[in-house]
Amino acid sequence: DGRWIMSGSEDGTAKLWDLTAGKALHSFQHDAAVRALQFHPNEFLLATGGAGKIVYYWDLETFCLISKSEEASSSVRCILFHPDGQCLLSGSKDVLRVYGWEPSMCKDSQAVQWGNVEDMVISSNQMIAASSHNTNVSLWVLDLSKFSTADGVVVSQSSSSLLSASGRKTFTMPADAKNPVGEAHPDHKQLESKPSEQAKDQEPADLFARRQVLARTPPRNPVVPFPAPPKEEYEDNDRNSRDMRSRDGRPIQKGVANEDEESLLQSLAQGHDAVCTVMESRCTALNKVHKLWERGEVKASVQLAAAESVDVLSDLLTIMCLKPSLWSLDICLVVMGSLAKLLTSQHETHYQCANTSLQLILKTFGPTMISNVVSPPKGPGVDLSREERYQKCQKGWDLLQQLKKVIEKQSANGGPGESVMKELHMAFTVLQI
Repeated sequence: DGRWIMSGSEDGTAKLWDLTAGKALHSFQHDAAVRALQFHPNEFLLATGGAGKIVYYWDLETFCLISKSEEASSSVRCILFHPDGQCLLSGSKDVLRVYGWEPSMCKDSQAVQWGNVEDMVISSNQMIAASSHNTNVSLWVLDLSKFSTADGVVVSQSSSSLLSASGRKTFTMPADAKNPVGEAHPDHKQLESKPSEQAKDQEPADLFARRQVLARTPPRNPVVPFPAPPKEEYEDNDRNSRDMRSRDGRPIQKGVANEDEESLLQSLAQGHDAVCTVMESRCTALNKVHKLWERGEVKASVQLAAAESVDVLSDLLTIMCLKPSLWSLDICLVVMGSLAKLLTSQHETHYQCANTSLQLILKTFGPTMISNVVSPPKGPGVDLSREERYQKCQKGWDLLQQLKKVIEKQSANGGPGESVMKELHMAFTVLQI
């Protein structure tokens, strides 16, 4: 009913979870990793398998082990109950096995060169399986009519089974049960499905009543539909929903012009024209930046975007932050000279873009600036490349000091970007700037 879910793990435990209560109901212990789990379609029965090469059958009413299969040649990768519940299909490496679960025994097997099978499903009397190898995924279709049980019954046909009067199989274990010779499970006796003798005198609710108090899902309350509203109230609500109302709540009559509505439409029209003008100007500026970008002049495109407007600069920096390899020390100096406008902006897009850009600069070029400023070039002779790098790092250090003051001021003033400013202030503190 969707209230329980199973999970298997590498530590050899399979846990039953109650989604409503949000806790684990029981843990089933295994000797190896659990990689396959399957609920029976009709019974309170659970099948598990994994690296231990054995399929286990568990009763979900008593949480006891009913039986288990013989050890196979390879680990169990996936298991699947037949829709009518008469058998279990087990997929291992290059082999498919058909198990009966009462009693537990392998009734048929077939070699299939599918390698590592990942999942199986049954549709239209055919089993469709998916296997994987490196980067390839393969689909396999097997005709279930070719598989049969030990007594000659075809898998695709539904076999009759002994059921209790309630329509469900019963699992009982005598207290003095001994281990019969030749059985797969050494600790459990083969179980038989016998109709309950008291079922005739009991109601279905009594048959399904729990005999033990377990921390399970609480019973669902009966669903009571909402009473239908009166017809007049429904018609009034429908009529009101179709009526147009002004901003002050008064209905607008058909054919009569409303002053508030006209003024609202005029203000919207004026705002629309202003937005169109801004977007056209922004698009023109971006086209200019794009032309420089196509010629490989990244620094010139950043300078042009900074000169146009903060919106154009924000658009360009958003793209550049996706590819840190585009950044250089010269581009950082140009960007840091314009980040103060983005940091002091009231638009979230602007100061978030400034945060991403400045974090990238501090992470990539911050240590370089600090090392060059702390140890300037000394000694006889002049190293032009080192001197030039020192001058750029000194300029970048001065720009970082200015941005730090802007960030401290914005953080003290509060506002919507306060958390971003605190994050940047922490990044400055880590680098000891």
